[in-house]
Amino acid sequence: SEQDLQVVIIVSTGGGGTLIWPWDKFVNRLVEMVMWWQEWQRASEESEESRRASQADGNAPSDAVQGILVRRPEDDPFVDHESQLIGEGMVYLSSLANMVDVSAKIFVISLMATV
Repeated sequence: SEQDLQVVIIVSTGGGGTLIWPWDKFVNRLVEMVMWWQEWQRASEESEESRRASQADGNAPSDAVQGILVRRPEDDPFVDHESQLIGEGMVYLSSLANMVDVSAKIFVISLMATV
């Protein structure tokens, strides 16, 4: 029997558009996002405690955030670096095989069957 494909549609408010992720990818990313968020909160709290301690000692507060987490951009679970299928189009390959330029308009049909 054919297994049903479960997907999650992610709508970015930052101008990134709409992403369609398989359920497994969404769950994995969500776990990573929660871990990153918790680590960021912990680093922020430690930085705030350090700032308060330096003020209590009479030292000038530092503008630098201590305990900041440095990560590679490609490991960021909030950004999708993978290719995203936005639709399909039909191109006849005979013109490409004969090295002829294609001047026809090629319509991309979205995954929701709209042009």
